[in-house]
Amino acid sequence: MNVEVCDVCGSTDVKEIKCKLICQNCGTILRSCADLLHSSVRIDYN
Repeated sequence: MNVEVCDVCGSTDVKEIKCKLICQNCGTILRSCADLLHSSVRIDYN
């Protein structure tokens, strides 16, 4: 399982919101809509 880590604060608390992957700790946008469409990263919501 791939775990996304924020490049700014190191948090693994990230969430996909409106086609963007956003760090819930510091608010940094880690991936945009275009990045998510071409990425093999899957977010586990469980």
